[in-house]
Amino acid sequence: MKPDKSIKTINEFITTQPAVLWGILITITLFSTLILYPDRGKFNYDYQVGDIAERDIKAPRDFFVEDIDATLINRQQIADSFQSIYDYDSNMGSQLSDKLDQAFAIPRRLFTTAGQSTDRDALPQVGERALQSAEKKINTAQPAQNHSINTQVLLPGTSKRELTESDKERESLSKGDKVDIPSIEMVMETLEEFEETLGISIGEKAYAILYKHKFSTDITDIIKIILTEILQNGVVANKDLLLKEEKKGIIIRTIGSSREKVAENLKAFYGPDEAQNMVRTIGSPLIKELQRNVSSLIIEISQKLIMPNLTMNRSETEKRIVQAQYEIKPVLYQIKQGEMILREGERVDGSRVVKLKALSRQLQEKNIVLIRMGTSLMILLSLLVIYHIFLKTHKRLDRYHNKNILFLSLMLIIFLSLTKISAPATTEITTVIPLPLDIASKSIFLALPLAAGAMTVSLFLGFEIALYFTLVLSILGAVIFSSSIAVFIFFFMSSITGAFWMKECRERKIFITTGFKLALFNALLAIILSIYSAEIQIAVLAKNILLATLSGLASGIITAGLTPVVELIFSYTTEIKFLELSNLDQPMMKRLMIEAPGTYNHSVIVANLAEAAASAIGVSALKTKVGAFYHDIGKLDKPLYFIENQTDGINRHDKISPSMSALVLIQHTKKGVEFAKEHKLGQDIMDTIQQHHGTSLIRYFYNKSVKIHGVDAVKESDFRYPGPKPQTRESAIVMLADVVEAALRTLERPTSARIQGRVQELINAIFLDGQLEECELTLKDLHQIERSFNTILTGLYHHRIEYTDKPQEAKKQS
Repeated sequence: MKPDKSIKTINEFITTQPAVLWGILITITLFSTLILYPDRGKFNYDYQVGDIAERDIKAPRDFFVEDIDATLINRQQIADSFQSIYDYDSNMGSQLSDKLDQAFAIPRRLFTTAGQSTDRDALPQVGERALQSAEKKINTAQPAQNHSINTQVLLPGTSKRELTESDKERESLSKGDKVDIPSIEMVMETLEEFEETLGISIGEKAYAILYKHKFSTDITDIIKIILTEILQNGVVANKDLLLKEEKKGIIIRTIGSSREKVAENLKAFYGPDEAQNMVRTIGSPLIKELQRNVSSLIIEISQKLIMPNLTMNRSETEKRIVQAQYEIKPVLYQIKQGEMILREGERVDGSRVVKLKALSRQLQEKNIVLIRMGTSLMILLSLLVIYHIFLKTHKRLDRYHNKNILFLSLMLIIFLSLTKISAPATTEITTVIPLPLDIASKSIFLALPLAAGAMTVSLFLGFEIALYFTLVLSILGAVIFSSSIAVFIFFFMSSITGAFWMKECRERKIFITTGFKLALFNALLAIILSIYSAEIQIAVLAKNILLATLSGLASGIITAGLTPVVELIFSYTTEIKFLELSNLDQPMMKRLMIEAPGTYNHSVIVANLAEAAASAIGVSALKTKVGAFYHDIGKLDKPLYFIENQTDGINRHDKISPSMSALVLIQHTKKGVEFAKEHKLGQDIMDTIQQHHGTSLIRYFYNKSVKIHGVDAVKESDFRYPGPKPQTRESAIVMLADVVEAALRTLERPTSARIQGRVQELINAIFLDGQLEECELTLKDLHQIERSFNTILTGLYHHRIEYTDKPQEAKKQS
C-alpha cells in the first residue's frame, strides 16, 4: 500500500468511525486521572518536625511502624560482615605457557638440520664472528664463560633417558650430523615479533643469550615450572586490601565456572613483591647448575611474566550485598487502634513524624484503588454529560465531528499538562529560585497562560465551543491546584474573556491587541482575588498583578504560535487565512487568470454575487467569497474544454461523445480538490470545490446523449456530479451564484424583469432538484439571496445608451 493511500485510509477511519470517539473519551479520562490523582486522596498528616498539631490524631486501626534506625543498623551489619568476591583465573598458567611456546617457536624455526657431520669450526666465518661479537657485548662486565646448558637438569616427571631438544642436537653433533646455525643478525630480526608474542620486552643482550643456547626448551620448561607453581598459589594485585578481609575471609570464584570456595588464610596468597621473590626461591634449585647469565635471564623473564590472577570483583560484591540487605526485613513495632499519636497544640518531633508517615502510607495503600476508580468515574461522567448535552449535536461540530473532538481533546491534554508541570512550583519555586518581591509560590497559577487554549478553540470552532472547553479545563485545572475556588475563577474568567475577544479575529495584530487587553483584565482580576483572599499587602498585590499580566501577554503569543500549527495539522482555515487567500495575487488565482481567463472572470463575478448573498443572510461573507474564487480551479487541468475559455470558436466537445464530455466536466471538481490539497488551501475551500455542483445533472450533454442513443440506453447517473450536495450555507450560495452567473451569460436583452425571472427560475430548479436539502438554507434565505443576486446582476447588465462613432458628424447635422 502506498504511503499516501495509507495516510488517507487512516484519516478516513479517524474522521468517520464512531469508535474513535470512545477511544478519545477513554484516553482523556485515563490521562486526566493520572494528572489529578497525586493531588487526590492526600491525607492531612503532612507534618514536619517543629510544626504544631492542628487537631488530635488517633490511630484508626492497628498498623506497624518501621524502626528505620534499627533497620539501617541491621543492613549495615550485613554489609560489614559480607565476604568480598575475588575472581580466580585458573587458566592464566596455561595461557602463559602457550605464549612461551609460541614466542620461542619463532626463532627456533631458523635452526635446521641437514647433511653430514662437521664440527663447530666448520660453521661459516660470518656466523662465528657474529656470535663472538654478541658474546663480547654480553660479557663486557664479566669474563666470558663457555659453559653450555647443563644437560642433567631434568624437569619433574621426566627420566634421564628422555633427552631435550638441546641434548638431541648435541648428540647429533657428536655423531657427525651437520647443524645449520643461522646468523645472529637473522635471529635478531625476529626479536620484535618474539617480544610482541610474549608480551614483555627482554632486549638484544638477553636475546643473544637465548640465541647462543639455540632457544632451548629447557629454558621454557623451567620458566613454566616457576610460573605454574606461583600462579597455582594465587597472586593478588593489592595484598594490603586483601588482608583487611582477614577476619571474615573471602569468596574465591573460579572464572569460567560456577565453583566457589571460602578462603580464610589470606596471608598465603602472594602480593606482587612476594611473587617476584618467590620466582628466585622456586627457581633456585632448578637453575643452580646453569650458567649465571642463563639463570639470571630465566629469573628475569619469569618475573616479568608474573601477573595477578586473583582480582576483587567489586560489582558482584556490591550486588550481593544489596541483595542481602534487601532480604533483611524491616524492624517494625505495632501501633494499636485508638492509640494517641498526636495531640492538638503539641509540637511535632521526629518519632511522631515517622508514625504519621506510616499512617498516611497505610491509608493511601488501602484506598488507592477506590480513589483512582472514583476519580476516573467522576471525570468520565463529567465528559459524557458535557459531550451529550452540548457538543454531540452542535452545528459547529457537525461536519468532521471526530476531527473536531480530537482537536478539542488534544488542546485539553496540552493545557492540562502545562498546568500539571507548573503545579509543583507552588511548593518548590521559592526554595529553589530566589525571586523579588517575596513571591509566594501559591500564586503561581496567575502566570499560567491557560487562556491561550480557549482563545485557540474560539478562533477555529467559535466562542460557544470555547465556552464548554473552558469550563472543563478550568475545573480540572482548579483540582490540580488543590480545588481552589480562586483558581477556578481566574482560569474561567480569563479564558472566556480571551476567547470572546478572539472570535472575530481577521488580522494578525489581533493576537497582540487581545494579549494586551487580556493582560489588563487579568491584572484587574488578580486585584479582586487578592482582596477576596485578604492578601492586600503591597508586595503581594504587586506580585499578583505582575504574574497575571504576564499570563495575558503570554496567552496572546502562544495563540499566535499555535494557530498556523493547528491550521496545518487539522486543515482548518481561519478568517486570517481567508483574508490572505482573498488576495487575487495568490499563485492559483494568477495561474487561473493566465491559463483560463474566462474561468477567472467567471470566478470573480461569482465571488461578488456570493459575497453579497452571504451578507444578506448573515453567514461569513469572507469565507463564501474566497470559496467562490477557488471553486473552479479544477478547470486548469483542461481549460479549453470549458466554453468560457474557448476564444478561437472551436468547441472541443464536438469531437468527443457526450459521455466523455460529461466525464471531463465532472473531473474538474476532483482536480480542484487535488489542487487545493497541493496548495494547502484548507478543508473549507476543498468542501466548496467538491460541493458547488452537488449531484446536479449535466443536462446539455445528457439530452445530447439521449438524442443519440435513446432514453433507455442512457443512465442519468452517468451525467450527474458525484457530490456531495452542499453541506453548508456558504457552499450552497456558491452553487447558486455559479449557476446564475453561467446562465445569464446567454440571456438575450437582459432587462431587469428578464433577469429577475431567470434568477427565480434557476433557484427554483436547484431547489426542486433537491440540491439544497442537506444544508440549512430556509425559504427566507433563498428569497434574500435571490434579491441580492438581482441587485448585483441588474447593475452588471444594465441598459446603456448608444454612442455615435463620430461625435463631430452629429454636431454638424445639428
